[in-house]
Amino acid sequence: MAAASSAILVLESAGVERPFDDLRYRPPLWSTRSQSMKAWERSRMSTLTHRGGCHCGAVTFEIEAPAHLETHTCNCSICDRVRYQHLIVPRSKFRLLSGEDCLSRYTFGSHQAEHWFCQNCGIKSFYKPRSNPDGISVNARCLDPGTVASITDSPFDGQNWEKNAHSLAHLSSETAE
Repeated sequence: MAAASSAILVLESAGVERPFDDLRYRPPLWSTRSQSMKAWERSRMSTLTHRGGCHCGAVTFEIEAPAHLETHTCNCSICDRVRYQHLIVPRSKFRLLSGEDCLSRYTFGSHQAEHWFCQNCGIKSFYKPRSNPDGISVNARCLDPGTVASITDSPFDGQNWEKNAHSLAHLSSETAE
């Protein structure tokens, strides 16, 4: 892919612009609880590279995120049907590795969210969310399990999106980690 980090890639066949950039934790035992908690908090904040993709393997990606993930499960009309588990990251922390030519775009309603599906297997492993247009929402269920230490999931009331979207807006910030 092109070198520019904020390049807009174009699906030439479809003529569609797409913005992409090139389980359990146990704290170590120390002499005091405060030392243990400080180390545990540092481990929650440090990031590592997670890999993931669609079911057939045509679409693969990497993200930079902590080993201990904080996700949201939304009850809106599309997320609830597919049990999408949102892990929202800044766009700079997402890298599409393969399968750009296999992606198909779907929008509805406001057409601000861009849902990308693998044309081969139909899995939506990531998308550009309406709540965080400067970020990417990765389906945590599509991550390879080897680097995920734990997942803490919180419900999000997407049926009342306008009333609740502000609670997710900070997640694509570079300082949200």
